[in-house]
Amino acid sequence: MQVQQCRNANRLSSVLNWRRQQWIWLVCTLCFGSATCWAEEPVSTDVSFGGTKSFPAQFFAESLPQTSWDMITRLPGFTFSAGDESVRGYSGSAGNVLIDGQRSASKYQDLEGILRRIPASSVERIDLISGRVPEIDMQGHLVVANIIRIHMSTVEMRVDAGVDLVSHLGSFPNGKAEAARSWDDKRLEGSVHVSRIQDDDDSGEGFRSQVTPDGAWLRDASALQQEIEFVVQATMGYEQDVLGGNLRLNADYWSEDEVHKEEIEEKFPDSFLSQVNEQKETHRLEFGGDFEQDLSSGSHLNVIAIQQFESQDEHNFAQDPENSALFLQNNESGESILRAVVQQPHNATTRFEWGAEVAFNFLSSLSKSFENGQMVTLPSADVRVEERRAEPFAKVNWDIRPSLSLRAGGAVEFSEISQSGDRNLSKSLSYIKPSALLTWTPSERNQYRLKLERQVGQLDFNDFVSSAEFSTGTINAGNPELEPFTSWDFTATWVHQFAADAASVLTLHHAQISDVVDLVPIYTVDPESGETGVFDGPGNIGAGWLTEAELSLNLPFDRWGIKGGLIKANLIYRDSSVTDPLTQQKRSISGYIPPWEGSLEWFQDLPDRNFRWGANVSLSIQSPSYRLDETRVYAEHGWLGMFAEYNPSERWSVRAEAQNLTGREVRLTRTLYDAPRDTGEIDSIKVQSIDTYPFLYLQLSWRLN
Repeated sequence: MQVQQCRNANRLSSVLNWRRQQWIWLVCTLCFGSATCWAEEPVSTDVSFGGTKSFPAQFFAESLPQTSWDMITRLPGFTFSAGDESVRGYSGSAGNVLIDGQRSASKYQDLEGILRRIPASSVERIDLISGRVPEIDMQGHLVVANIIRIHMSTVEMRVDAGVDLVSHLGSFPNGKAEAARSWDDKRLEGSVHVSRIQDDDDSGEGFRSQVTPDGAWLRDASALQQEIEFVVQATMGYEQDVLGGNLRLNADYWSEDEVHKEEIEEKFPDSFLSQVNEQKETHRLEFGGDFEQDLSSGSHLNVIAIQQFESQDEHNFAQDPENSALFLQNNESGESILRAVVQQPHNATTRFEWGAEVAFNFLSSLSKSFENGQMVTLPSADVRVEERRAEPFAKVNWDIRPSLSLRAGGAVEFSEISQSGDRNLSKSLSYIKPSALLTWTPSERNQYRLKLERQVGQLDFNDFVSSAEFSTGTINAGNPELEPFTSWDFTATWVHQFAADAASVLTLHHAQISDVVDLVPIYTVDPESGETGVFDGPGNIGAGWLTEAELSLNLPFDRWGIKGGLIKANLIYRDSSVTDPLTQQKRSISGYIPPWEGSLEWFQDLPDRNFRWGANVSLSIQSPSYRLDETRVYAEHGWLGMFAEYNPSERWSVRAEAQNLTGREVRLTRTLYDAPRDTGEIDSIKVQSIDTYPFLYLQLSWRLN
């Protein structure tokens, strides 16, 4: 058994290595080989490649865009980032797309969803910004896309009706309705989205196995699992000129009911049926406001306020003929944010920016765990965590010369975190966060960016409370002693423009990290019996580093005789290192995104036929993590999908997507030790594998604008 596993592992490794070699060969060929193809072709003079590069609506016309999202995906030299809503505060959660120079006064509205609600016909141009631009807050990104809309009296409506057809599972309908009206200086918009979907990574058929190091079978079982999510989202926004400025208000309601089920048929050593049922219900409500106004002497003021509330109930149950387990948790959380920014020009080449952000966050969590009807003592089971945080900041933007600009500044973060419940404690933290970005554009074809900054990680309040993974039979502890990581980050970027519609971006990033957040043992003592328990939980394990290299390509194929053809490629390599707190050996950081990640997308637009189609491929990925008495490797095989879209008229469109065509495998391999990893020997190897289902998505859209 062990020999066969080794052969399979070697075979898989060979396949993965071959795939990596093919990807590297393809990317290098496209990047450096295509440079020759465009060497004699000048960059279009319709756009400038300085701090801002403008793409008018006509640039995207042949791709038949329906929404601004379709235009963003065709933007050369740009990789979309939706931001990270889990980061507390406003500035650190920003995506890299602005609308009329402003970011939405919302943390939780899906940025891609917002872009899909903006009709392509209402877009005047898209600016790709990488240098200093007055009144533009880069929100920490090296480059942002700014969608400039046509402001005119209009009514816009869109209705989408779709269905997911999933192999072995049936159909999952969904629908969306959006409407907007613009008149004078006002705009009112709203949307409702209802969907019932199956999770791509957690629905399928597979097996569970466990073997000893010498290959003897300890367990053989088949598994059937399914995860269904029912989502309802409603949004509303209003915009109007007020008091000589512009006021934008928004409200967002989001509800999700997530059900995960597993049926496991044990075949060896005994035959029986076991079940896992996990249900999580989440409700979130958010209100936001954004006011901007021009002040005297060319100054500009922007004030943002956000209030968010969320409740979450979790009920997990597992059972076999002899044992049962139950985990219950209720979380109530909220966030209040106020942010003000003033931009002040000093002269024609220098502009100052200063402001502050204050925030209050809280999480109240109550957890209970039972095994065979007996309560299990959990660390941090009854907890309320609060944070009060303030961050003043200042920046200067200096155009040293037409081809060279500098953005430099810093922020000081003050926070106080308190915890009550099972444990009462509080701590005050403060950090200085300097940053500098130097942008050099020696020619229309090339731009270089160098960025140095100090990052401070945001603590995840969920790391302070206990949680359960019934699919693996694992309880994760909360850790009130957790400290945020800090790092010095250096980023170098080279943007090469082959032509106005063709570009490559090479980014190198290195971070020296202090107080790396990883998994550590958390000990508990039962107050009644005095028995000691130990769980894995988040903790700080010392210094480490992370290095990344990313190459992105945007290559149209018109010059090679394939009219309307376009390839977008992205390849990322990552390496990280930290000292294992148990073994004292160097290893990668647990839970970091996989060392290799890549995607290749093909589009072809046929405007004469009102038709476009495409395909997408992604690399296999794997990510290790290290626990007290086990190591884990989570792996996903590659993804393959295709789509076709037909627009019979300006108002109607039909889209079909066939995704996960290969039915990729999702696998978790757990190497278990008979004691902590520094002193124990390998006891057994557990594998959980699921072959996920392919699915077909059909959508019919009607638009009025």
